Amino acid sequence: MSQDDEIERLKQAIAAQEALRGILPDEQIEAALQALRAQLARYEAEVQGGGAIAQGPGAVAVGEHGRYVEGNYIEHYHAPDPQAQAAREAEDALQTYLERLQRECRILPLAALGGDETGEEEVTLDQVYIALDTRQEIFEDELQAIREGKITHLRELHNDDIPAARIVVPLPALEAVALARQAVILGDPGAGKSTFVKKLLEMQAQAHGGGASVPYMEAGLLPLLVVLRGLAPALQALPLEETPQSRHAHMLLGALEAYLVEEWQRLSNSDNIQPLREALRKGDVFLVLDGLDEVPQPVRPRVRRLVHAFRQAYPRSRLLLTSRIRSYTGQAVMEGLPAFTLRPFDKDKVRAFVQAWYNAQQAVGRVTREQAKDRIADLQQAALSPDLRELAANPMMLTTMAIIHQKETGLPKERVKLYDLAVDVLVRRWQKWKVGDKLSPSDALRAFLQDDTRLRPALEELAYRAHRQGSRGDGQEHAADLPRGAALEILEKLAYAGDAGVAAEFLDYVDQRAGLLVGRGGEEGKPAMYAFPHRTFQEYLAGCYLVGQRERLRAFFHHAGEGDMWDVAAVLGAEELYYNRRGFHELLNLAYGLCPADPLADEQTWRALLWSGQMAAIVGAARIAQDDVPNGGEAYLERLRRGLVALLAAGALSPLERAEAGRALAALGDPRFDPERSYLPARRWAPQEGRWVPETTWGFVRIPAGLFLMGSDPQCDPEAAEREQPQHEVNLPYDYWIARYPVTVAQWRAFVEATGYDDFGQDALRAPDNHPVRWVTWYNALDYARWLDGVLKAVAGRMLQDAAGAALPFWEAVASGKYQVTLPSEAEWEKAARGGLQLPNPSIPNTSIPNSFPARIYPWGDAFDLDRANTEKTGLGTTSAVGAFPRGASPYGVLDLSGNVWEWTRSLWGEDLGKPDYGYPYDPTDGRENLGVPSDVLRVLRGGSFDVNPRFARAAVRNWFFPDGRSEDFGFRVVVVPVSAASEG
Repeated sequence: MSQDDEIERLKQAIAAQEALRGILPDEQIEAALQALRAQLARYEAEVQGGGAIAQGPGAVAVGEHGRYVEGNYIEHYHAPDPQAQAAREAEDALQTYLERLQRECRILPLAALGGDETGEEEVTLDQVYIALDTRQEIFEDELQAIREGKITHLRELHNDDIPAARIVVPLPALEAVALARQAVILGDPGAGKSTFVKKLLEMQAQAHGGGASVPYMEAGLLPLLVVLRGLAPALQALPLEETPQSRHAHMLLGALEAYLVEEWQRLSNSDNIQPLREALRKGDVFLVLDGLDEVPQPVRPRVRRLVHAFRQAYPRSRLLLTSRIRSYTGQAVMEGLPAFTLRPFDKDKVRAFVQAWYNAQQAVGRVTREQAKDRIADLQQAALSPDLRELAANPMMLTTMAIIHQKETGLPKERVKLYDLAVDVLVRRWQKWKVGDKLSPSDALRAFLQDDTRLRPALEELAYRAHRQGSRGDGQEHAADLPRGAALEILEKLAYAGDAGVAAEFLDYVDQRAGLLVGRGGEEGKPAMYAFPHRTFQEYLAGCYLVGQRERLRAFFHHAGEGDMWDVAAVLGAEELYYNRRGFHELLNLAYGLCPADPLADEQTWRALLWSGQMAAIVGAARIAQDDVPNGGEAYLERLRRGLVALLAAGALSPLERAEAGRALAALGDPRFDPERSYLPARRWAPQEGRWVPETTWGFVRIPAGLFLMGSDPQCDPEAAEREQPQHEVNLPYDYWIARYPVTVAQWRAFVEATGYDDFGQDALRAPDNHPVRWVTWYNALDYARWLDGVLKAVAGRMLQDAAGAALPFWEAVASGKYQVTLPSEAEWEKAARGGLQLPNPSIPNTSIPNSFPARIYPWGDAFDLDRANTEKTGLGTTSAVGAFPRGASPYGVLDLSGNVWEWTRSLWGEDLGKPDYGYPYDPTDGRENLGVPSDVLRVLRGGSFDVNPRFARAAVRNWFFPDGRSEDFGFRVVVVPVSAASEG
């Protein structure tokens, strides 16, 4: 083809692209036109050059039959096809992007945890990665079906997702994401959220071209990572309030696309963004939005709207969002996206990580085979010891332990001591340099780096200022990042670097030596922002700064008014003061000052009280009681315990903070429960009255005789399952009393110690004392009920002498011998949860009183509310103190009927008694309440638990399991019912 023909072809191609305007995106058309116009200009210049000879390096001239390049004649030269060349450039950019993304995703941020920074081969993620599990449970055979491709969607899991009498196992995070396609990954700090999604992106990059078979990954999907703290400023800057709502989705997606283009150009090292544009146009992407918790509070609703817009625009795409549990509440919750909470490492995963860690160290030559063997055994033993077991369950903390252990440093049992050692290791890394190194510091910087009395306090203030930057939520800077100018202002202080030049040199120096502080954005070698790569270290150092203040009480109380973002920093600071700085008296004074006098009114005061309780739990009640300062010691403990109970009873703060308050209360001694009553309730706090109310019936609540509606009506409850139907009236012709709370760990321990009972798993005693006991079988629960029956009858005569009012019928019933303590039947449990029906008053003719308590779906009403029940949506991932969800009370004032733990009933599900099951209508005379059937017949559980979807915490939901089975979410409560009712069947 002649040059004239080539020029003509290029002009036609340009015209063809122009004709596509309005059909293809303008950006795509302009990218193609830019390449075509460049080619056209080059050919036209060559034609004008005639037969000139190229001279000098890089010079080109074209003759009639060939081309001269740098003086050499190339015969039969054919100009490249511009479209083919653009396609090759796009393919090259794509391959470079995928390769570099894989490399970045494999990088372990070990330097940020104190790992070695040497010229040796580094340990990569694939060498030590341990597959994570979620807190959701499935059947073992279903997991196998997922892996065989027979189950491909969440809705196919065990029909209505209730555990039954098959082997139950955790749902692995990888399989959860594969089934959901679009989901949220939640976890505690250091739980492995970011590591998990990077592993997924690496796998997707491998699978992209279809050349590699990677489990659960789809060929053709382009992996994209968005660190939300980096996107947040662009979202915040959008003038949505000044723009019609119809344009909001376009603007939000535009901000996302601009971020993705920048990342594409960085990783691909190319301005050719055609592969990215094409993938977005088709929706062929696997998008990860990492770190919702690091987005300022005011910007989180915009992230939520962005996710909605993205799902609408790209329904075929895969999408993952990660967040800390405590940040995924309120307006941050993504409707329609399933949320999976990561499960901590169990013992097997801890062992596997330690094995992989030292195998990797051996592979890169840092230890010998024999050394690796010995260190594996030693670290496994240390990590699984009672002192460190809980810390080792956190992947980030276990990695920190491994790094410190590798340096032959003893492992302390307190987390702040681990953090302190890790920070020390990181600082020491900055102090290593060689003469002649490009990064060799000046004498002044060396002096600063080697002076712990200046460097450590500087880091603490940098962390504090960075954390304040995030907590302000003004969106002007990256959340939890510190602008270079602000960092310099801190470092220039006389107490730190003391000089502007040294301060600037320090920032440039540490940015090039990966570790505790890293730079982001800005020019090469001159980052505009600085941050701590692991937020937990930022919170630890910020807490250190807080407790180092002369006016620490004022500082703590001030931050208590800024939401829960300071919770972790506050507690870590308290632990630092107590364990590392031996500031016993200083911590006590701080705790005393944060504990308010009555009345408690606002969020700031409630949170200060919570922090005071957590500080007291660090010190311990016994040691505090010995303090004889005015309003301290026992007086403080009484005030604090009362305040924490009031916090729970008022439903103050967030569910997660109430859970923390409950834990502190358990450590200090929960005053609601009386050791002299086998830890049954002695009193409760009445928020409306602002006083203690005695539990004259020892925590049992009267349920009056009469009718109630049992089961579900699908016309009213769209979640109604067949086994809950039909909804029908059931008459319970007797009064009975049901425990206000599930049986607690302390109550279970009292039973065990009183009887020497040992037929149970020791895990039942490991939760805090005021949490529901779990890991108990149906037989265990029945044994406790029979023991408690004797306890109550032994004191009934004495209690009758003092009983009056509502308490009198209860103690009369117990003393009569006609009532007994047992497990509730299904009907007794459900009536307590939903309320009864008031009948027409026979003393007033022609009256008809409407239902006072309709068949509400949940104990509190028909709509789920995560503030009223501890379920999967709440995100605690474990049990909570009983009574921590007061707004979830049933019409009779019974608590924790929805969520927390599944509760055993005495009712049979059936299956091996000549009928498939005991269905509805409910008939207590058909044998379903028989206590004497064999252990291979299923029993019913009710109420849902901390790890179920809210639909399974409805009042009508029926679950079942073999009576000799136990689980982390199986507990029970007891009732006092007529002997005749308890022996039906």
